[in-house]
Amino acid sequence: MPKCPHLYRRGNILYFRIVVPVRLRSVLPVREFTQSLNTQNLSNAVPAAYKLASDAKLLFNYIDELMAEKELRNDLIQDLIERLEEKRQSEGFDLSKAAEEAKKKNTGLPLKAIAALKRKDIAFDLQEGRHQEELRLAKLQARAEAFDKLVNSQQVAAPQAQHEPIKTTSPSKVPMLSSAIATFMAQYDQSKIGMLKKHKTALSKFLEFIGNKPIDQIKHVDINRFFANFAHHHNKNFKNYKSSIKQLIEWARSLHEGAFDGVYINEVKYSGNRKEKERSQRSFKDAELLRVFTCEKMQGYCNSGADVHKFWLPVIGLYSGARVNEICQLNPFTDIVHGEGDVWYFHITEDTEADEDVRKSTKTEAAKRVIPIHSKLIDLGFLDYVESLKKARYKRLFPQWKVAGGRAGANAGKDFVRFIADVGLRDETKGKQLTGMHAFRKTALTRAYRGKFIKDMLSIVGHENDLMDETGRALPAVTMDYIDDEELVIPLADKKATIEKLQFDIPFCKPVKPTFKNHRRAS
Repeated sequence: MPKCPHLYRRGNILYFRIVVPVRLRSVLPVREFTQSLNTQNLSNAVPAAYKLASDAKLLFNYIDELMAEKELRNDLIQDLIERLEEKRQSEGFDLSKAAEEAKKKNTGLPLKAIAALKRKDIAFDLQEGRHQEELRLAKLQARAEAFDKLVNSQQVAAPQAQHEPIKTTSPSKVPMLSSAIATFMAQYDQSKIGMLKKHKTALSKFLEFIGNKPIDQIKHVDINRFFANFAHHHNKNFKNYKSSIKQLIEWARSLHEGAFDGVYINEVKYSGNRKEKERSQRSFKDAELLRVFTCEKMQGYCNSGADVHKFWLPVIGLYSGARVNEICQLNPFTDIVHGEGDVWYFHITEDTEADEDVRKSTKTEAAKRVIPIHSKLIDLGFLDYVESLKKARYKRLFPQWKVAGGRAGANAGKDFVRFIADVGLRDETKGKQLTGMHAFRKTALTRAYRGKFIKDMLSIVGHENDLMDETGRALPAVTMDYIDDEELVIPLADKKATIEKLQFDIPFCKPVKPTFKNHRRAS
């Protein structure tokens, strides 16, 4: 039985729990939803918890969409309720309380208004297409019905949990594809933001093409037809889609007898001729690095307390080889560490405290690592920059860039893409592009290869590093199991010696101290 992150025990009884994202608590004014599942049996509780988690995640995603729609703000809700109130007065319904409640909550969303109207049993007039707002809210009402229990209570309502044991789905009754995808996404590790985004893209396209049918009726010919459309796509896109669908299939087969029967996903091959590396980035050349860090625009960043973060991001990327999101999600209080031997290091991990809106993530297990802070960064005043952040109580390295979708580095990466274009360095040559922060990662590894210390750099950049025997052959996995774990850990001092081998002949400007204005601090 797969592990479910939303289960916990009180005594012998299993409970469901899911935390409401901070950004949604003005709409759903509770910290978390909990619900007794009225069972001690894990086999019964897991599918029930997945279903509740799926409903909750759909609610969270849907509210996110609503919050982004400018036309559905308080004035529209207020206007709609007032007009409905006037229209329905003859029927004796009083909606003023609902309007006042919506105003008090100040959510800017129609979901609460829908719930209030629904409790009054008010029907919407959809005739002649004259009431577009009513039509829109009627559609929202249909989608909100499954979530009323979440909006109007601190507990998730599970009808069968209140009076009878939870009933498990019969193995012979397989879900529809849409339901299988929703449950798969809900049980997936929510900290893997990048993978969740890839799965969402691939599986939504898959559902759109295949249609919403029971998953035991999806055949291999359907899969072949879906992937036949990828002849004009890059091989990398094909691989990403194939990986997502393969994971869905394997997960569904572990739970539902007959799921995707006769589908052989491993046999699906790429039929196009687009090369995977067409969009790959290259490393910076020496002259390009000079332009990046000595151009007038970068000099302006260095001399501006409000913009100095735009200097620190690329220079950290250059001297660490870290990914942009790994850098941006660092918490100054927990992830900038003074280690043994007076070595400062970055701690790349999902396990330390994150800023309020950030969902920390690492790409792979190997990506969880420590990176010694290069002496050049310390000489430039990086530790003073960190101290300024801590004094201002910020819990991420660059609070000046807004978090997007839980990712601290999304907007930072886009900003640097614009910078590269602005200073005339953007290169879109197929397979050798120069477009963004990833080029620094390529630069660090390329320098390590030239300097013949590439093997020692692998653990620093978060790549798998096969251990070798005395003949240069990779040790098999079974042999690795017999080696004590502590012997496999590379000493911090050794990593520090490796990172110091990264040397660049660049006359950096000395950055000023940061100034912070109108950025939310940690409590």
